[in-house]
Amino acid sequence: WLWDFAGQPDYRLIHQLFMDETALALVVIDPQRTDPFDSLGHWEKALKVAVKTDPVKLLVAARCDRGGIMVSRGKVDQYCCDKNYIKYRDTAAKTGDGCRRLLAAIAALALKFIDFGAVARAVLSIDTPHLLAILVLATLDRVLMAWKWRQLLRAVEIDISFRLTLSIYYQGSIISYVPMMVVG
Repeated sequence: WLWDFAGQPDYRLIHQLFMDETALALVVIDPQRTDPFDSLGHWEKALKVAVKTDPVKLLVAARCDRGGIMVSRGKVDQYCCDKNYIKYRDTAAKTGDGCRRLLAAIAALALKFIDFGAVARAVLSIDTPHLLAILVLATLDRVLMAWKWRQLLRAVEIDISFRLTLSIYYQGSIISYVPMMVVG
């Protein structure tokens, strides 16, 4: 499952109920803060307490198009080393900068957790008419959801093409089927 916990302190207790089987955690920082790592102590402690095994952790800076990260890359690398993050990625959803690299890193890591034999056996056990119905309905669902997201983006004056919206939505959908946890 893919969970986005955002940073609302009011829900932190509830978050821990969903963290026990975390395999991959994307910990998101605000790069414009003087100390972007200041708020991560809670999430790192929550992961240690709630998760049975040590999850793979990626450190992600969001909205880097608003001025970049305020600390040096050396400080980021040192933090990642000290806190056992395997990668750091800076991103900007509005411009798309870094998003494909982040998606590729997630996909590469997520593939380690998939039992492809079990997936193949499950798919092969579905008869053809049902499999086609599943594919048609899933495709229609993704197209309609991408259209909805494009409308929402346009409402806040972010105008991207439907093709790009659909591409991003499909990529996100593929990743969300892999058991992982996103915190930020």
